[in-house]
Amino acid sequence: MKKTISNIARIIIGVGAVVLLLSTQDISELAASFSKIKPLMFFAAVALFLIAQSMVGIRWKYLLSLINIKVSSLAAVKLTYVGFFYNNVMLSFVGGDVLRAWYITHHTSHKKMEAAFSVIVDRFCGLASSLLLAGIGLLYSYKLLSSADDSSKEIRGLETILLAGASALVLAVAVFFLIRKTAFMQKLWAKIRHKVLRLLEAVKVYAGSPFKMFLAIVFTLLIQLCSISGFYLVCSSAGIEADFRYYAAFFPLCWMIGSLPISPGGLGVLEVGISAAFSLLPEVSPEQAVTIALCQRLVLLVGSLPGLAIHLSGLHMPAEAAEELKNEDIPI
Repeated sequence: MKKTISNIARIIIGVGAVVLLLSTQDISELAASFSKIKPLMFFAAVALFLIAQSMVGIRWKYLLSLINIKVSSLAAVKLTYVGFFYNNVMLSFVGGDVLRAWYITHHTSHKKMEAAFSVIVDRFCGLASSLLLAGIGLLYSYKLLSSADDSSKEIRGLETILLAGASALVLAVAVFFLIRKTAFMQKLWAKIRHKVLRLLEAVKVYAGSPFKMFLAIVFTLLIQLCSISGFYLVCSSAGIEADFRYYAAFFPLCWMIGSLPISPGGLGVLEVGISAAFSLLPEVSPEQAVTIALCQRLVLLVGSLPGLAIHLSGLHMPAEAAEELKNEDIPI
């Protein structure tokens, strides 16, 4: 019941943020800005997003191989498509990462826990790349951001949110080790100790391969630049004159904020964040800033639809595992 209420609240927050954003705009001006988008460029952006999704699957397969779990590139790509669909389209259901972790365990007869853990490492690569790309982009754009007092305040506000999130994570880890000393936690620890130690072995493998992890993060930079290039193409076709460096700075920063569990799929959070960031630029009107945000959402929605077809057809599962799943409860 609490989970249902939480999901409903998050959807209300996301939808409310989008409605509030649109209510502050001149709808006729926004429609005029949106109508300038060239369909060919929109589909080019979707194509680049699909390529980026496939690259994410290849990265995941690479991370699995580091812990000696053999999964085909095609299987990893198909599961990635399913995950993106549930992250970006299915607002009230479980996240795509949970489904990826669930389904990948059916692609291996051993190391199921380690296979599920690889999803966390995969997400870490994405966040690390976003942080790096946003940092470089913001430093490159420093003159603009420091020239406008109000703009600097807004950017510092975004940085404060990220810092608060990191602090909350550190605090949560500290609290865990404190309450572990209680009798209840000691009993729980006795039950899960073996599983945790297995996960620590996987952590050691990843931590002991810094160069290979570095390659994964570099590859992730290419993935994100691929998606960002698509957004730049479609928005430029609408006559929006923002330089590519701002796309490279603002999008990763907003993606990190959107990954916080405020609303499903970052709904509303991404739209408000992206439009606020691009509104800082003198060459971008408020309506154009909102157009950029809405273009990204549309590309995400359309580009995530193949995941639905893959899921409904059962192509994301091995044939033998598909039969077993008929008798299991899928976490959705």
